[in-house]
Amino acid sequence: MDDNYHESGFVEKIVEVIKKNNIDIILPTATAAIVIARDKDKLRKYCKVAVEDFDKVDMFHDKSKTISVAEKLKIPQPRTLLPKNVEEVRGYAREFEYPVVIKARKGSGANGVWYGNNPDDLINIYSRVTGRKNSVDGFLNDWSNPMIQEYIPGQVQLVGGFCSDGEMMAGFTQRQIVTRPLCGGEGIVCVSTRNNTLLKYAKRIVEHCQWNGIIHFDFKIDSRDGKPKLLEVNPRFWTNVWLSVKAGVNFPEYVVRSATGEAIKFEQDYLQGLICRWPLLELQTLFERPFGLFLVLKRVYEFTSRFRNTHCNYDINLVDIEPSFNKMTEFLASSLKKVKSKFSEKKVMYS
Repeated sequence: MDDNYHESGFVEKIVEVIKKNNIDIILPTATAAIVIARDKDKLRKYCKVAVEDFDKVDMFHDKSKTISVAEKLKIPQPRTLLPKNVEEVRGYAREFEYPVVIKARKGSGANGVWYGNNPDDLINIYSRVTGRKNSVDGFLNDWSNPMIQEYIPGQVQLVGGFCSDGEMMAGFTQRQIVTRPLCGGEGIVCVSTRNNTLLKYAKRIVEHCQWNGIIHFDFKIDSRDGKPKLLEVNPRFWTNVWLSVKAGVNFPEYVVRSATGEAIKFEQDYLQGLICRWPLLELQTLFERPFGLFLVLKRVYEFTSRFRNTHCNYDINLVDIEPSFNKMTEFLASSLKKVKSKFSEKKVMYS
């Protein structure tokens, strides 16, 4: 199904699919989980819907609300400002240490995240973003009056959990080795870990919100003081959930069994040091800015050396090859588009 979640007929299309294919359970992923949570009451007439209620989902989809929850629970997070207009930004601009992160209150992945390297940069980006006609679609994205956050140097670590009535029944942590884009985004090379400090913070939020179902948390381990800082909470499955499955924590199975009322055996122990990677997506980052001969060679070396790691798992499944084929065509189309764009720039430059 197309990713046109914001269209008025999206839920009606889902109902058609449910009826045509006798679907028993909807297991939403990515941004679709937000829309399905909003229309949960409509959809549950036709099948089971494995997503938390919308009032709780929106608490984390709207990152400004997440900030309030973390403050209340005394969970460390980046210093954050919620300016109402560009004039307020001008007043604060000289007070920040740079770079800073300009983050949309509603968005997903690396969409809606910008970086300002100095006061003028911050003001220009903020003005440009808030001036866009598509800055708000009324629901999924909100680029009007974005947040301004302190930039936290360090590695991103993730907590995934399955919860019931405010208790985390199964928890899993992983560290991002490579992201796309490299400055921050989805993890395309990740390793399973066991970080009890992150689990403690995650459980505190789960208990406070009396959460049910799947949830995940992004933290950054601040390289300046070694302490974790909460970046965001996402009320849905994360992109690389299959790493947890490979490691022994089958979150999708927990969600399905919970929805159908079946007994669940929660795994508390899992394999640590297991790596999952998306080689096609890694290729897209090899020549990403900043780049230079040394940086590119370093990235190529790290990319090829991971093939020799016996603990690596890949997103290619020969039994179900279609997703990998789609990724390949997406990669080729994206690469051709970038090449075409570069040639167009050169034509303009020399014309």
